[in-house]
Amino acid sequence: MERARRVFVTFLGTSKYETTVYRLPNAAYAPLPTPYVQEALLDLMDQGVIAFAPDVVLPVLTPEAERDNWRWRKGVEPDPDNPETFGLAPRLEAWVARQRQAGREVRVEPVRVDLAYDDASMWAMFDALYQRMARDGAGEGCEVVVDVTHSYRYQPMLILLLVHLARVVAGTRTAAVYYGSQPRDVDSTSAAAGFATPASSPVKEATLMDLSTLVELQEWILHVYTFLHGANAEGLWSFVKGKGRSVRRATAGAQDPELAHISDIEKLVEAWRTLTQSVQLCRGPALPGAAAESLHRLRQLAARLAGGESVPALQPVYYLLDTVRQQVEPLTAESPYESGLAAVRWCEQHGLAQQAYTMLRELLVTAVCDLLGIRMDVRRDREAAERRLSLGARRFQRRRFAHDPGAAKAGAGPALDDTDGWVEDMAETHPDLFVLWDKLSQARNDVDHGGWGRENTQSPAALRQRLTEYVDEMERILQTLGLLKGGVNDAPLA
Repeated sequence: MERARRVFVTFLGTSKYETTVYRLPNAAYAPLPTPYVQEALLDLMDQGVIAFAPDVVLPVLTPEAERDNWRWRKGVEPDPDNPETFGLAPRLEAWVARQRQAGREVRVEPVRVDLAYDDASMWAMFDALYQRMARDGAGEGCEVVVDVTHSYRYQPMLILLLVHLARVVAGTRTAAVYYGSQPRDVDSTSAAAGFATPASSPVKEATLMDLSTLVELQEWILHVYTFLHGANAEGLWSFVKGKGRSVRRATAGAQDPELAHISDIEKLVEAWRTLTQSVQLCRGPALPGAAAESLHRLRQLAARLAGGESVPALQPVYYLLDTVRQQVEPLTAESPYESGLAAVRWCEQHGLAQQAYTMLRELLVTAVCDLLGIRMDVRRDREAAERRLSLGARRFQRRRFAHDPGAAKAGAGPALDDTDGWVEDMAETHPDLFVLWDKLSQARNDVDHGGWGRENTQSPAALRQRLTEYVDEMERILQTLGLLKGGVNDAPLA
């Protein structure tokens, strides 16, 4: 199998670049004095300080950058015999030659763009970069390193959005995003940090920052939004698991604040995943327990934060704790009616109409089990409750059939000798119980059968609208029956 491609994207500017030593914090190495941060980064990759070996280098050039710094170094008299006067292109060519001598096939392909200030030029740049990355670095297992040191105007925002798009659309992983600070005069701290001062003088000094956490922030935002508004924690769970693996590799078993936090977050997101799966698969009896576990894990992490412990890179998770607490707390109610209605409303707000109809219908069965004094968690008893609800619903259907003999002849009507004392009594005192059961059964069957082969199939808009009406009606009925005290707040929980 061909090795996954690794792409290095970098921007060339128009400034006069001075010979600079680029320092990477917390790393010991022999720095290469160079006017070009691109050459410094490639040297760090060759030394293994940066664990990345690009197959393709994509320098992004405007016409002005190509004129000023591509073939020759700006502000220096060109001299073919003096490498100090060379621009970026000859330096990259020398790097390619060294790689080939080491047995690696690499290539440099400039991406020429126009930095005009209009929408057409901006999107042309976006498309040119994405198409080149899609050709050279897209796909699961592919990686990209970006250098934004000399990107300017809207280029930094554009490239961050572009690598995020490549991640979502093609599975391309962003290994790092580097930014070199403004070069400054060399000071005494260089020697203390283990950097040798180059013999040539004057030499500037700059710090390399890895901005990967900003790319991660986009990932956090995407997965957190999907969880909060889509009731799906799978993406967040996978992302946190990957983050945990990378933190453990980086710490190599050492005690580290980030490791302790990521462990707590993993447990929290695992609990969220179980909760959302319980909702998606209509695990009604398991919901309060899953919600309680989520709340417990959330409070554990909140307590750690209250103690003054936090990790900046994990800040996005901290921001959503209170929002999630507001969503989860109603699901932990001991009353099956409070937690059940909260779950139905949660499904309704998150676009899970099928689950909402199913759980709403089952909630009515639970209520009848309660009223009959039979067990709500035993299948035989629930079936008995369903039979009584169906008998009551048929009682009201008869009234329609009395005015529509054709429907009864077609077999749509029930047997007229179906009687039950409890049903007869409830039909007199709480007829809306059976009317709602009939509505819910029809709607649930319509949804479960995909709209096929049924009379009076409803539109998606009608099913959503009526769901809201049925939830309100269920709450009113439960209150009337004395099964629900005070009702459940129907305001959005998010």
